[in-house]
Amino acid sequence: MEMTNEFWNFIEENLPDYYHRDDVLRHSNLQLLIDGQESCITDLTLEEAKAELDVLSLKLGNYIQSYSVNPS
Repeated sequence: MEMTNEFWNFIEENLPDYYHRDDVLRHSNLQLLIDGQESCITDLTLEEAKAELDVLSLKLGNYIQSYSVNPS
């Protein structure tokens, strides 16, 4: 899954306290690794990072969708 500026904007606008969440930090570091940038993740192959990023992206998307429907 390719991460776009729109996806990050969506996270920033719809995910409460996203900057304090470990899953968002992990997502960001996976994306950096995949993009060939410096990342604190050093124990994954590129394919493993892409697979984990896809799963995490779906979880974040589902959480945001669920939160948007039931913000409690």
